[in-house]
Parts: sequence; C-alpha cells; structure tokens
Amino acid sequence: MDYIYAGYSPKSFRHHFPQIADKQFDAATLYIEVNHAEIETEYQIVLKEAAESRQYWEEQNRERFVQNVATLPKTGYLIHKTALDKNQS
Repeated sequence: MDYIYAGYSPKSFRHHFPQIADKQFDAATLYIEVNHAEIETEYQIVLKEAAESRQYWEEQNRERFVQNVATLPKTGYLIHKTALDKNQS
C-alpha cells in the first residue's frame, strides 16, 4: 500500500515481490483497485496500531536506552578516532 500511496504504478514496484507469481500480483492489485474504500479503512487502522505500538515500545525502552548510554566507557571510539585524525594531519 505504501508504494501505491507514494504514486508508484504496480509495474514499478513489482520486482520487490519476487515470491509472488505474476497472476497473484495482478489479482492483488486488481482487488485493491476494486475494493479501494474498504482497503483504505483497514490500512488506516493498521497504520494507527503500528504507530501506537511504536510509541509504546519507545516509552518502554527509553529508560533502558538511558541506562545503556550511561554504561558506555567515557573514552570511546569517537575520542580515539579524533586523536587519530589529529595525528594524521
């Protein structure tokens, strides 16, 4: 659906689905055309649920991310890389 909403024709994104036979792909795109209103409604529900899920897990993991960053060594790759870059100049 994202390809369709982005304005791509079915031919332009067909190669992203090599596991689907041509007849199946054509049937699916025809079904989407014929049942556009129903599919649009369901698609919006899926997008809303995905956004809610993403927000939930971002909130659940926010504290873990902060804890993980706090455990990183104070001198790390960036400091080492900066020193190397200065020595190479």
